Amino acid sequence: MIRRFFIIIGFLILVIYLAGFRTDGRFLKIVTGQVTHKLMVEVARAIEEKQLGLMGREELPDGTGMLFVYDEEEKPNPIIWMKGMLIPLDIVFIGKDLKINYIEENVQPCFAKYDRQCNLYGSAVPSAYVLELPAGFTARFGVNPADKIILPSGIQ
Repeated sequence: MIRRFFIIIGFLILVIYLAGFRTDGRFLKIVTGQVTHKLMVEVARAIEEKQLGLMGREELPDGTGMLFVYDEEEKPNPIIWMKGMLIPLDIVFIGKDLKINYIEENVQPCFAKYDRQCNLYGSAVPSAYVLELPAGFTARFGVNPADKIILPSGIQ
């Protein structure tokens, strides 16, 4: 009886462990030269998801981020602001060709009383995607403009 219990528990642990590898569709990769950095991302496609973004979050663990997906009908140059944010971010603007156009590093939250007092961040080059990462990630891992992005499966 006890042996059967441990076999079942072991099997369940194995299934849970292997299920973790099936979540690869949520992973984005950044290719910097010979190194590929794999990040688990939340994807914001709907307008409401983009408006909320990471607002109110008290942390963004290393190895994670949020990918904003913009279609052709939307602004070709997405604008990001830090109103309502609690943590600093690196903001990465990505072109339709999946190359990084521009990086705004260590962007601080805006606690201004009036919205117009908060800075706006964007790229001069049209961007199809914006990736928000923990502040310092791009410097720490040598992420630069022209580096290549591999999107999670199912994202165009």
